[in-house]
Amino acid sequence: MQHSYNDIGSAIRKQRHRAGLTQEKLAEYSGLSVNFISKIERTEGQNISFQKLGNIADALGVDIADFFTEKDTSSENEMPPYTAMLFRQLKKLDYEDANKISKYFSQILTYFTKESAN
Repeated sequence: MQHSYNDIGSAIRKQRHRAGLTQEKLAEYSGLSVNFISKIERTEGQNISFQKLGNIADALGVDIADFFTEKDTSSENEMPPYTAMLFRQLKKLDYEDANKISKYFSQILTYFTKESAN
């Protein structure tokens, strides 16, 4: 199913609900104001820059294209917003830096997994 450009606000709202986020949390994660998120969701035909749409998509862990097409989101492979954001940020780094940071995160997770088992 295709969404029109006029439906962008309702598509953002659907993705936000699927992610289990409030407008306040989406605003915090995207670096935008709550007022802006509220306005974009409720105003049909509202203009939004690609930069801001990208911020919202990153915060929700989706691609911008997901706002324009309906997809099956029942998959258990979906990631929480911060996890998806972390993956997107790692993809922007060069291979060596991304690998080094991933190694450190892995060590941290191993430590916390051992601690929680005790």
